[in-house]
Parts: sequence; C-alpha cells; structure tokens
Amino acid sequence: MNLRGLSQVQLAKESGVNQKTISNIVRMETCPSLDIVEKIARSLGVSISDLVATDAEIEGNCDNLINTQLAHEIASMIEIFLSLPEDRRKSLMKVAQVFHDE
Repeated sequence: MNLRGLSQVQLAKESGVNQKTISNIVRMETCPSLDIVEKIARSLGVSISDLVATDAEIEGNCDNLINTQLAHEIASMIEIFLSLPEDRRKSLMKVAQVFHDE
C-alpha cells in the first residue's frame, strides 16, 4: 500500500485509524471495514477504488484481473453511495432490500 510517503503512525494520526489496524491491513492480516477504507483513502487523497488492487494487476493474471476490475467497479459504486446525503442512502438501502427480498 502506497502511504503517500507517510509512516503508518502518521497515517494513523491523519486518518483517525488505529496504527495497529493500519499495520494489519498493510500486512494483509485483516480486511478493513468500508468506514476504515474511506478514512484511509481520504487521508491519502485518493479514491477508494485506488486502494483496491491486487498483485494480479501487476502479474497480468486474467482471472484475478477480472475480479480486480469488478472490485474497482464496486468500490466506485460505494464512493457514489457514500457521497449521497444520509436520507438518500437510507432510501437507496430500502430499495435494495426490496430487490434482495424478492
């Protein structure tokens, strides 16, 4: 994870995320919540989708690359969702729940 030249301690301070949590994320020992990813992305000045990457992008593994592209699309949708006012997010969640329950 490119920390924009910040140490994990500095990133923890800027993002409000515990340094141990950041360390665990960097070592791929934990899967962060969306809230934590959003805080880290904001502190680094990048989008959530910029943080969603795998070695497959570097290695060129087609199957994993397709999954990575899907992950980028999902991350972009999450960013749009998070940019909505809270009342609209709640309304959208209700609509999604209706489709889920069908």
